[in-house]
Amino acid sequence: VRVIVCGAGQVGSSIARQLAGEANDVTV
Repeated sequence: VRVIVCGAGQVGSSIARQLAGEANDVTV
């Protein structure tokens, strides 16, 4: 799954880390 997270604040980076741990393709 490709995921784009707009914003790299506390919430954005936390979500990105969680999604990356699930073997998704994450772009911040």
